[in-house]
Amino acid sequence: MDLVRPGDVLAKSVLWGDGQVLLAEGAVLNERTIARLKGLGILYVYVEDELTSDIRPEDFLELDERIRLISLHRGFLREMQRLYNRSKDPDSLVVPQEWREELSSRVKDLIKALRRCSSRMIEVFDIRPREDYIHNHPANVAVVAGAVGLYLKLPEEQLEALVLGSLLHDVGKIPFLEEALQEDRPLLFSPSPSMARHPRLGYEILRRSDLPLLSAHVPYGHHERFDGKGYPRGIKGEEIHPLARIAALANQYDLMTGGTFAHPPVRAEDAVEALMAMGDSVFDPRVLEAFVHVVAVYPRGVWVELNDGQRAVVVSNNRSLPLRPVVRPILKKGGKLIAGTSVDLAQHRNLVVRRVLPGIKRA
Repeated sequence: MDLVRPGDVLAKSVLWGDGQVLLAEGAVLNERTIARLKGLGILYVYVEDELTSDIRPEDFLELDERIRLISLHRGFLREMQRLYNRSKDPDSLVVPQEWREELSSRVKDLIKALRRCSSRMIEVFDIRPREDYIHNHPANVAVVAGAVGLYLKLPEEQLEALVLGSLLHDVGKIPFLEEALQEDRPLLFSPSPSMARHPRLGYEILRRSDLPLLSAHVPYGHHERFDGKGYPRGIKGEEIHPLARIAALANQYDLMTGGTFAHPPVRAEDAVEALMAMGDSVFDPRVLEAFVHVVAVYPRGVWVELNDGQRAVVVSNNRSLPLRPVVRPILKKGGKLIAGTSVDLAQHRNLVVRRVLPGIKRA
């Protein structure tokens, strides 16, 4: 956002949590709107650029499907908070029968939607204010985990349990939701005593609710680390439930890219590189390998530097070779920047991406 200039034209709408447009595609930015976007915790926007006008950001999941998913979680959380406020007893919390049926039905719908876009890579979620984190985050984790599960060809029963458990992975925070919102942070930080309880509480809530036991293992294990330094049990490697290993990576990715009240967001490409650097000390190597085939290391529109010194913009991704996107070199000629011919790095093995360049993503 620091490099956005007054007069830039928005190339992708910014949305509120309910799907309503906060700032529409085509809007001309001015100092006031730029300041407002920064104040809402928005890290970046897509703006029009004549050099890359044909490179359009594409949502992984249809907007209507995302809105339904977020609305579902909003209603579910409201009902669970109402039940907790009535009893003040976390050990008595159960998911009502009507919500169990609704969640099961919506999870099946989401998996069908994920299958329809299974050939795509996740490059960007909707650009939304950080205040919408409480509902966006569970939806995003469910989408990323489901996409990884599809790539790994999980059986249908396991896939449904993974998506359901990922959507409800933070249900154990309901007894101390306000505190959790202020303290939520990445895996590398030690949790507060309350936060350390929420995975077990989530497991118990789902188990008592007669939901699939497989899904209950997702909240229980989504803060465990492959090296045994996670919580609440400090288990490691194969001791961690396979579905929880997928959710752990999806959760970490969205915490980093979406940001919370406790820490600011980072760009998607920076998050993926950081997760890859953590490697098998934190995550299951098999899950991490699947993840980089599902979530773009270099999203379309991001600027990169190649090993020969050229600067380029990413045009598209190769899912089979995620570290070798198609790029368009941006050349300087006569004092002006011009677009060169696109190069598929999968076909030019002597060229590699050296680093992602700082600045806004341009479309």
